[in-house]
This record gives sequence, structure tokens and C-alpha cells, in this order.
Amino acid sequence: MVGPSIVVQGAQTKVGLDPVFYRSKSAALAAIDQGQLYGAYVTGRPSDTLIVVPAKSFFGQLEIEPAFLAAAHKLHRPVTVRTIKPLPASDRVGAVTGLLLVPLLIGGYFAALLVFKAAEGTAAAPWRASILIGYAIVGAVLTDLIAGPGIGAYASSHFWPLLPAFILITGAVVLAAAAIQGLVGALGSALVVLLFIILGGAGAGGAGSYLLPVYWRNIGALFPPQNAVTLIRQVLYFGGHSITTPLIVLSLRAAFGLFVISYLVWIRPARAAGRRRANDGSAPDKHSVAGQGRIAHRFRRRIAGRPC
Repeated sequence: MVGPSIVVQGAQTKVGLDPVFYRSKSAALAAIDQGQLYGAYVTGRPSDTLIVVPAKSFFGQLEIEPAFLAAAHKLHRPVTVRTIKPLPASDRVGAVTGLLLVPLLIGGYFAALLVFKAAEGTAAAPWRASILIGYAIVGAVLTDLIAGPGIGAYASSHFWPLLPAFILITGAVVLAAAAIQGLVGALGSALVVLLFIILGGAGAGGAGSYLLPVYWRNIGALFPPQNAVTLIRQVLYFGGHSITTPLIVLSLRAAFGLFVISYLVWIRPARAAGRRRANDGSAPDKHSVAGQGRIAHRFRRRIAGRPC
């Protein structure tokens, strides 16, 4: 929002808004270019300007634009609508970011499940982390090739910027899922579905995280789906700006999974082996002790029978 306006107050009665005030139109446009705003309302003398950002959220535009136009019409205030960051013709509703979650997240979960089964339900297979990281790389490359150059869901120029994002998203899912399965056991698969697909999916915010209820928005921020959607959208439409939070969250999930798998594969078995060696060294064999006692007893008898 640039400048005070009663139109904004009227629009707030129709849709939930979180207005941010900017000193100038250029400052608001800079924030839009970085993917920080769903739109902007700029007041002017002859007329006002409503800026909508479909790339941030197509459904957000469907709510914001009618609310502001109705409020302006009711107050007899002329307003011009300006569209910035339009969606491509191949994706008029911005569904690509949400659809990409299917191969990246759901595929990653099934990969972790299959590797868990192949390891006979244990996380202690030394090759498990390597297989999962390899899947994350190969799966990300295939997803990028099919979605971009393959079916044209986005321009081929986005192949390389999106590839690291895809690898991070898939890696975070497969490693975190494998860690949970290793810690919990057979019930770990059900727990992963509950956390990543049911809870995380409900809070993914594919249509725009601020269109979610507050509790789902906050819950979703803790899980990969919402951060994955944000990361893909910001890289795809906003030049990779404002991606610090999803990068941190996804990296922490991947690091957590890698640490737990390493602990289950290397650290815990090494500690168990050390405890066994310590126990074996501190508890002498009972047959050896008995034999030593008999030898000492015979030695004492010989000394007793020897003449002085």
C-alpha cells in the first residue's frame, strides 16, 4: 500500500489483508519483483492504481481484485488495474508449482519406503544414505527434464536454476523420511505420511500460503511441502529472491536425516561394539579363575610338605 486510502479499509471488510505501507511506488514495485507481495494499492490524485501479481498467487488475485474494485466503486473512487508478473500461457492458474510436488515429495517418500524395505526394515544398511542421495539427484534431473524441455510446463531457461532446488527438496524428503523410519521402525512409514503428506500437504499453500488459515500456515512452515512450493515459485517467477527461509528449513531437514542415518549406521554400532569389548575385558572367564585357584592350592601344599 502506497499512501493512505479508505478504499483499502473497505476492501479489508471483504477479504483478510495484511497491509504493508511503502513510501513510494518504486519501493512497492521492488518488493513485488522479489515476490514479497500479493499486490499493491497506489493512491493518486486523478485515480488510484491496483497492482495484482498472478505469479505470486492466481487465487489471491481472484480475491483481491474484486474486493478492491467493489470498494472503490462504492466510494466513487476511480481505479486502474495493472498486472505485474503474469503467469505464462501454458499455466494460467499457477498449478505447476503444486504439481511438481508429486514427483519431488511423493516420489521421494516412496523411494525412502522402498529402500527401507530393501534394507529389511533397518536403517543400519551402510549403503542406504548413498542410495537416497543418488535417487535425489537422478529424480531431480528427470523431473526437470520432463517438466521443462519435455512437456513445456516452464521455459527451458529455468532448467538449471530449478535443478539445485529440486535436488534439495527431494533430498530433504528422502533423508528425513528414512531417518524417521529408522528411529521409529515399521510405524515410521505411517508417521511420514501423517507429517509430510497429510499435515504438510494441507499447509503447502500451493495457491499462496497467506490464503491458508493461520494455523495451517504456521504448521505448514515446519514441513517440506510449503517450503518446497515457496522455493519453486520464487525461483521460477521471481529470480530466486526471498528464498532464505525455505533453503534453511529444507537444508535442516536434509541434515537431520543424514545425521540420524549416520548415527544408526556408524556411531551406534561402534558404541555397542566398544561396550561389548569393555565388558569382555572387565569380566574374566570363570574357568580361568578356577584353574588359577587350583594351581595356587597345589603350590601351597607343596610348600607345606617341604622340610625346613
